[in-house]
Amino acid sequence: MNNNTRKIVVLNNLNSPRIEQAIFILRDEVVTNESDAVIEAQKIVDMYVKSLEAPPIQSQKKKSRAGFFIGVTLYTFMTAVLTAYLMAIR
Repeated sequence: MNNNTRKIVVLNNLNSPRIEQAIFILRDEVVTNESDAVIEAQKIVDMYVKSLEAPPIQSQKKKSRAGFFIGVTLYTFMTAVLTAYLMAIR
């Protein structure tokens, strides 16, 4: 008979409105204290929940500002070209 048993850590009653339960499957080759495994699992869940609630990254705001600047620059350039062309027609 194969030995397919696994050690798992199940976290209930998490401080998250999105996550009800977290289940971690421990590696066979790692021999750890059970309380250490629970603490590590709780840290992983906490980091994940914080990442869900994190504000948008500032680089995204910089990209939108750069896009706005490029758009205004192109609009100004095209307006100048169109004005020069219309003045040359007269």
